[in-house]
Amino acid sequence: MTMLRLYLRAVRALWRVGLLRIGPWLALRVWLAWRRCRGSLAFLAEVAALRAGARVALVDDDGPLTFAELRDRYRALAAELSTRHAAGAGRAIALIGRNHRSLVVGLLAAARTGADVLLLNPDSPAQVQAKLLGAYAGGDAAPPLIVLHGTEIELAELPAGARRVSLDGDAPPASRRLPRLARPGQLCVLTAGSTGTPKRIGRQPTIASLLPVMLGLLDGLPIAMHRPTVLAVPCFHGHGLATLAAALAFAAPVHLGRRYEIAPLLARAALASPAVVVTVPTLLARWLAAGATNSKVAAVLTGSAPLAPALCRALSETLGPCVFNLYGSSEAGLVSLATPAMLMASPGTVGQPLPGTEVRIVDAGGRDVATGQLGRIFARGPLVLRAGADGWLDTGDVGRFDDAGRLYVCGRSDGMFVSGGENVYPQEVEACLLEHPVVAEAAIAVVADAEFGARMRAFVVARSGAALDAEEVRAWLRQRLDRHKQPKSVELLPAMPRNLLGKLDRRAVDELARRAGPEG
Repeated sequence: MTMLRLYLRAVRALWRVGLLRIGPWLALRVWLAWRRCRGSLAFLAEVAALRAGARVALVDDDGPLTFAELRDRYRALAAELSTRHAAGAGRAIALIGRNHRSLVVGLLAAARTGADVLLLNPDSPAQVQAKLLGAYAGGDAAPPLIVLHGTEIELAELPAGARRVSLDGDAPPASRRLPRLARPGQLCVLTAGSTGTPKRIGRQPTIASLLPVMLGLLDGLPIAMHRPTVLAVPCFHGHGLATLAAALAFAAPVHLGRRYEIAPLLARAALASPAVVVTVPTLLARWLAAGATNSKVAAVLTGSAPLAPALCRALSETLGPCVFNLYGSSEAGLVSLATPAMLMASPGTVGQPLPGTEVRIVDAGGRDVATGQLGRIFARGPLVLRAGADGWLDTGDVGRFDDAGRLYVCGRSDGMFVSGGENVYPQEVEACLLEHPVVAEAAIAVVADAEFGARMRAFVVARSGAALDAEEVRAWLRQRLDRHKQPKSVELLPAMPRNLLGKLDRRAVDELARRAGPEG
């Protein structure tokens, strides 16, 4: 299918959901907003305020805020940043805050100035935060770094000359018209950093790059104008940032809070219609344990971490056919989507590539592998960054296709190790552990071994109220995995260490394995 045909299909889909249904007067005002804001995130907020100014834009721990109020607040802060702190093109702004209106206002204001914006994890260790801020400041010759932060955030030592600006104070009303942007700045997010120091990934998406992917989402998801969104992931992560942008585009109210738990967000939400819940697998498991229901839910969109087949089946049994599994990365963007029908047929799949995106599975020599065989996942498409000369990006993941063209992510290529001359992928063993009827969570650490070169140690958490025996788990694995895939030991934990996003903290798991000693 040619890109032109994809664009035409995307436009028709946008018309179908109502995004493009505007009269001539509104169309003129939208065009004027585009001239002022170009393709920045602020443009989406401006259009949402034009279309639905009196509607609720977001509901946070402090209550509701309308699109008109959101626009007025971000404009005031953008004017302050521009006049008092010389924010603009070529400048850098670091943004540190939790899910709250102040963070959204700060993000829109920073984008409206044309500066490059870096979103940081508010719970990063001080040393990591200081290192990232120092690198982002760009050295002594660069313009001063502006750090927008929540007052509840304990800031690390800032680079010399950096300017602190609180997100929590009310900026005075804008006294002058903000200048037109020549171009939008970059929005930079960090990779999760679960296995090392986070990396900064910057994006400046265009309508041309977004349309094909938008087509796949519109065809697959129950997207509609003004449909509520429950955002149970942090906005500083690419997953949350993309959801926020989509909610602004469709003038949809976003329900968010400093804590990302699904049940409390749904419980307090006075929803006019069923919501799309955007979250990660760990929080879905907690929601199930707390008694999840589908009474307020139109769809559940999960991503950012593997969706274990056992959890997928439990979600489908409890919530019905409303779970979608999205696969992507900071560098590759959105790659594939699994619909409820795909997940019911094959739990845990990440579905099929989105329109305009291609996926290959290749071996160590760069050759395509046969259907069903494991290999490295390469992606090519409109949202892919840092690709090679041929446009293909090595995602760093290992996966396979099945006969129906469904993609499966089976682990990280950098996580593969050799044990007794055999290649082993720890995530395959973790997935097997999660099939155990009493295992709620599982993690694998790789340790040195005098006989085999390397072996695995398994850590598991039992389901609430259930008894679990380590030796029984080992016997269960012996019936399902080859000998070289058997863990050296299985250890029971009361809870699994996780980072702020809910992903497994691999470094903490490795530390547990080191403390266990040579015999485990």
